Amino acid sequence: MSHIHIQVVILVYILICIPFKDENFWYYFVKWFTKTFFRTNEIGRQIAMAHTLMPLLKGFIMLPLLPMYGKLLCKLFPVKEEEKPFGPIYISDTLLDSPSLALAQAKKEVIRTAEIVEEMLRNTLKVFEEQNLQLAEQVSLTDIKVDILRNAIVPYLTKIGKKTLSDEEAKLEVSLLYCINEIEAIGDIIDKNILPLARKKLLSQLWFSDEGWNDIVSLHNKVYTNLSCVITALKNDDSELARKIAETKPVIGRYESELRMKHIERLHAGLKESLETSAIHFDLIDQYKRINSHIASIGYIILGQL
Repeated sequence: MSHIHIQVVILVYILICIPFKDENFWYYFVKWFTKTFFRTNEIGRQIAMAHTLMPLLKGFIMLPLLPMYGKLLCKLFPVKEEEKPFGPIYISDTLLDSPSLALAQAKKEVIRTAEIVEEMLRNTLKVFEEQNLQLAEQVSLTDIKVDILRNAIVPYLTKIGKKTLSDEEAKLEVSLLYCINEIEAIGDIIDKNILPLARKKLLSQLWFSDEGWNDIVSLHNKVYTNLSCVITALKNDDSELARKIAETKPVIGRYESELRMKHIERLHAGLKESLETSAIHFDLIDQYKRINSHIASIGYIILGQL
């Protein structure tokens, strides 16, 4: 805006320097104005009027242009909406008098929380793969969002539970309570167990062996796929898919044991990277197994086997 103001000032001075009747137009105008309205040719009065009239002239020029200036500035510097604090977007106390609708919205909020945890899990592998401590901190902060949603959903579901519910509604209310707790537990494992392992590995500048890293990636992908599938099952009330995920607990348990034995074989072979990262490797694959246990539990919850 100051730049535009300067341009207008320059324009004013150009206008007042236009010759008129053998003298500067501005001087002529000030003399005429002073003589016409104050009936005097006194120099002091003319100087005073010149200083008084100059801002009026600038305002007279700028005033019609203000709407155009406003639009231009809004395009150049658009007003940003104040960022709203993070929180639930689906649930509202205004819906509590309609339990079926309130439960449907609570379910959406639970799914939203699960999808945030899904993103956290996906990014854990990137932290290791990209040696990215900054990403590790971002993932850790994301767990705060999970806690915020859980702390809003649980009391909300409790309020719904105090209403008169049908048998199906009562089952759904309890199921969602179980689900949100399992989802939060996965977020906590990522934040409090996996990310500290990542920080320890990166700060110590340790490297997994190629075989060891491939095993970790393979286990991660299996667990991540199971989490994505159980979220889909929850969204669609897909009992068949939920059953498949529920049955992955022993499968992942056996696979994790196989990976442990493979790592031990690398230790026996004296592989340097395996020796240096052994504790991290064992702990990491154990955390993925724990996450899958919670995923399988969600599958059982969807099936009604609480």
